[in-house]
Amino acid sequence: MAKFSLILATYDRVHTLPELFESVVAQTGEDVECIVIDQNQDDRLQAVVDVWRPRLDIRVVRATPQLSKARNLGMAAAKGDILVFPDDDCWYSPGLFKQIREFFEQHPQYGFLGAGVTDKEGIPSGNRWIQAECEIAPVNVFRTSATHTLFFRNTPALAAIRFDERIGPNSGTPFACGEDTDYVLQAMHAGIRGYFKRAFLVHHARRDMLSGNVGEDRAVGYGRGMGHVMRKHKMRALWAMFLLYDVARAAICRLTNRGNAAALCLAHARGVKEGYMAGYPVPEAAS
Repeated sequence: MAKFSLILATYDRVHTLPELFESVVAQTGEDVECIVIDQNQDDRLQAVVDVWRPRLDIRVVRATPQLSKARNLGMAAAKGDILVFPDDDCWYSPGLFKQIREFFEQHPQYGFLGAGVTDKEGIPSGNRWIQAECEIAPVNVFRTSATHTLFFRNTPALAAIRFDERIGPNSGTPFACGEDTDYVLQAMHAGIRGYFKRAFLVHHARRDMLSGNVGEDRAVGYGRGMGHVMRKHKMRALWAMFLLYDVARAAICRLTNRGNAAALCLAHARGVKEGYMAGYPVPEAAS
């Protein structure tokens, strides 16, 4: 029986954790450990961890606020065969871990798997690739590899790869996201193959430009992260396509009287351009 290691980096959130933990406990018959990387500077998580410890194997690692660094710390502590990186406000569909475990048993050629993602109403909230399932490749990686939907075999090849601590929330750089896609691209460059399967479901609230559930600063920051990752991995053609895509989305939103969504799409496009072109100084990753 494969063991799952959930590497849960959490910061400034408590009320969403019970729903996540409940969905993990509901994965009946699976061997699961949950490594909580607590980036809070107080003990706000203690009460909820104490409630769930009798039902779930939980270990807590304390860290300063920096998402990529927290995940690297969690990976170093993980003992499982399959690594998972849940957001602290996502939750899992019943039976998902069994589906993931059986997929890896039946497909030894794949080292990681991306799942589909919907919100509470069943509306797609990430990984919106046009195909229901496919091999993950550079052309679709930004639409198939949201961190909270990824499952990795814990192999020596994967152990040599780390999240880039210069990318992501609290990195101290302008690149507010993209650490997940960068990690996947590193894995692919190392010869690790991935597969996307939308029928395997993780759940997460919608926070995208079309939903209007983000602010302009976040739209720009996320765009910068995406643009930076494209530059890092020499993806100029894909970068141009994403710029056109954002502009086209903005135009459609204008035509359908969704002015706020249009503005956010353009803000994201501006970030994508800046992240690729501006040449922001990037500090060295922390050791």
